Amino acid sequence: MSKKRFILGAVLLCVLIVTGCNGVAQQPDSSKTNIPAPSLKMDTSKKDASLSYTQYRDLFADMSQKLHLDSFNYIESTQGSNVVAIDKDWSFGARSMLTREGKPTDEETQERIIYKRKDDTLLLIDLIYLKDAVGNDMVLWPTHETKAYQKEAVLQSLDEAMLTYKNVIVKITLITKGQKAELSDMQSVLGSVTSFIKKH
Repeated sequence: MSKKRFILGAVLLCVLIVTGCNGVAQQPDSSKTNIPAPSLKMDTSKKDASLSYTQYRDLFADMSQKLHLDSFNYIESTQGSNVVAIDKDWSFGARSMLTREGKPTDEETQERIIYKRKDDTLLLIDLIYLKDAVGNDMVLWPTHETKAYQKEAVLQSLDEAMLTYKNVIVKITLITKGQKAELSDMQSVLGSVTSFIKKH
């Protein structure tokens, strides 16, 4: 009797295996949400949202000539070749020169515009070109609510902010001489710079 059970069990197991592997597709369960498989689609939106290097140069030239700021007078902007050599480790191995391709060319990726007010307050606007877009945003305006800021006069004479526009970082630095940097000064500059860039 046990031999018959063994044979019957083996036959039943074979039938189950054969019917399970007969190539019939399993019907989808309509009660489950159909989640599409991820696709490897190239995201071109960031590329489209980037300024070309020529557009970056035009933005810098236009800001140098046409950006007028209340109570500040234009002093100068970087001119000619301003290539800076760096230790490649400082750029996480990306480049050894602050140029578009990281090689000795005249395609520098940083420019500066300098303004001055009658009370000797300096305003520095740096435009930094990046290969990839990072979007449009305000990404830095450090708090003044620290003990060090309250104690150190040198920190009180400095205010800075950073904006991103497509693939350009705009760093704004206010440096006062002997007095505390005023919040209203930075607010005014931020408003003027963002309005100028939006219209460009």
